[in-house]
Amino acid sequence: IFLEYFDGRISLIFPKLKCLTFLEVTTDVLLSFIDNLTNLKDLIQLNIYSLNRNNIDTDGIQILLNKIFSANNSRLNTICYDHQSIPLTVIDQNNHLLYSNIKKLEIFLEKLHDLHHLLTRLPQIEIFYVGLQYESLEFNHTKEYSSVESLIELNLISLGYSFYFNELSSILNRTKKIEKLSIKIDNTDDLHLISGNYFNSFLSSFHLKQFNYLIKYISNSSINQKEILSTWKQFSQQFDYLIDDDQNHIILYSIPIHFSHIGISTRFFTNISSINNHFHKIQSLRLYGVPHIISE
Repeated sequence: IFLEYFDGRISLIFPKLKCLTFLEVTTDVLLSFIDNLTNLKDLIQLNIYSLNRNNIDTDGIQILLNKIFSANNSRLNTICYDHQSIPLTVIDQNNHLLYSNIKKLEIFLEKLHDLHHLLTRLPQIEIFYVGLQYESLEFNHTKEYSSVESLIELNLISLGYSFYFNELSSILNRTKKIEKLSIKIDNTDDLHLISGNYFNSFLSSFHLKQFNYLIKYISNSSINQKEILSTWKQFSQQFDYLIDDDQNHIILYSIPIHFSHIGISTRFFTNISSINNHFHKIQSLRLYGVPHIISE
């Protein structure tokens, strides 16, 4: 309805618009609207929340992504695309489109290779928040990617699949200039990701001013939580953990927890009351699994 009245005249009706937010629209509506975002001289920020899919395939998703990043005659410098939206894909192309206008980006992508392809197109990115949805079984770990010299803050969240250290290192090896690093991994069975000694050795070539970490590790055998925690003593901040009664699931995290949105399985509930003042930054909490514990 909005486009029926304002088609082609948005810049005339809202000439001072600086920030535009789309909430719970479909992909077809967003595509139509973005085509009309032109010549808004002050519009530099675009927020897209809870985008729903409607009659769009992988190629269509790529077209949508290009339009989002190039909207308003490539005047945007800040884009927020949240994790409640459909995950985006980035098709590798020989002639890469560069989005040199983007300085700050929050985005939700399907796989690790989408992240690498997108980083190649962001030569001026400074602050990058990215969530990954699915495992990249076909990801080429031996491929070398260009470094991203402009990036100073990286926030990486892996959702719902087992993440591994070589996947993480493939990203960090491209971003050696970062000063702030935040990593949240929802699921892994890789011991390297809970070894502070291993992490400290890898990060020794970085010049980090801030490091935030939260990871859920799953083991087939009993976990020695005190031994794991002792490997993180060489970091400037403290670390702590939550462990379930079976001693084979552990959440390791830096104190205080930096992330505003976390999910916790109810298997950790019997031990969570022992933790004090670590969760004061949490704004959104998702509880899941093991319903019999709740009933007890």
